[in-house]
Amino acid sequence: ARFTKTKIFNGRTAVPPTAYLKPVTTYPNRNPVDSGGMMQRSIAIAIDGNIYVGGGRYWNPGYYNNQWWKYNVAGGAWTRLADLPANYGFSVNWRNCTGYYNGKIYLRAEYVNNSYSRKLLAYDIAGDSWAVYETFGTGATHRYVLAACTDALYLAVDTAFQKWDYTAHTWAALRALGDKPLAGGIVGDDVYAIYDDKTYKYNKGTNAWDDQAHAAPAGTTSMICGCYIED
Repeated sequence: ARFTKTKIFNGRTAVPPTAYLKPVTTYPNRNPVDSGGMMQRSIAIAIDGNIYVGGGRYWNPGYYNNQWWKYNVAGGAWTRLADLPANYGFSVNWRNCTGYYNGKIYLRAEYVNNSYSRKLLAYDIAGDSWAVYETFGTGATHRYVLAACTDALYLAVDTAFQKWDYTAHTWAALRALGDKPLAGGIVGDDVYAIYDDKTYKYNKGTNAWDDQAHAAPAGTTSMICGCYIED
């Protein structure tokens, strides 16, 4: 089945509709103890015809996952890649915490085993290897937005907002958000966030959040789980 209409972040409609309900494959990493149990807090990102999936926790408490897989859409095959450095989990069902720039996938991990984390993971696709960096703020939050732009990686954690230099691996504080982001992402090379029922765009030139006059649908801002962006 297919949705008849897909609404894009700024209110436009995708043509043709791009959201499908029919499953095309099954993630090969299943709970070794409870084979019928589902995985949660995993991460997924699509790049150049491949879908990368990994991390998370099995539904059966106490079993964590550091596996990292690639699914090739054209070939219909899964390939296991280098494991994550630890048993990281992600609240991707809540916020946008993935990004891609210049051959690397960036992930903001919220959990490691059953404890909070504030790590930034960088996966080098060509080298099939991982690097781990510190971020900022508390790990105990579901409110964050990651945007891997061409000039820097931008990260909002609660109201704090900073950018990360890809070369120096250092953080620089920017203008804070007016409230904790409910959703957000990247369009083109710009950072967007939703809070206070409105859509804001970060102005890199003035270091300010500009109101885009796009209100989120009434009654939805307490349960927005992310956003779908087609650029």
